Amino acid sequence: MWTAKNQSLIPSLSWGYTAGAPYQLKAVPGSLTLGGYDASRFTPNNLSFSFAADDSKPLTLGLQAIEATNTFGGVMSLLPSGILTFIDSTVPEIWLPESSCSIFETAFKLTYDEHTDRYLVSEDVHANLTAMNPTLTFTLGNDVVDGETIFIELPYKAFDLTAEFPIYANSTNYFPLRRATDPSMYTLGRTFLQEA
Repeated sequence: MWTAKNQSLIPSLSWGYTAGAPYQLKAVPGSLTLGGYDASRFTPNNLSFSFAADDSKPLTLGLQAIEATNTFGGVMSLLPSGILTFIDSTVPEIWLPESSCSIFETAFKLTYDEHTDRYLVSEDVHANLTAMNPTLTFTLGNDVVDGETIFIELPYKAFDLTAEFPIYANSTNYFPLRRATDPSMYTLGRTFLQEA
């Protein structure tokens, strides 16, 4: 990138990456933008996130709420109280407090697999969730309560994943949610980023 910038092939050293969402109606492809960001994938808002003091987790923000519609319990609040969470593109799942995971279990009829620490989705439940098409809305801010916020909506299809070898011998439906045993593990990974 430094060479491209010095040769004036790109205007800056900034870059933007989007994983895409092939499950969306128009199959949104991934993109890599060098020297800026893809303005077509940006929704303007008035919120600026500040970097955290912890250099190992600079992209920490307040996850104030998660609400889901069209679940087995109807409209449900999935996060008992706000948390500080880290955004990490190297992690595929979303790591939340166990109290929140319990609510997810009820809302989506998930089965916890203690051998792999993953949430499985049976074929019947998968068919029902696909038909119900739940939407999860994440409320984000600089803190765990109050202040300016933005809302990020994720369709159920963002969570409709399969795991294969070496995790499972056969293709297995799973929900990319993991139990965090302490606050340092709270993370919004690629499942969140591909939509956000």
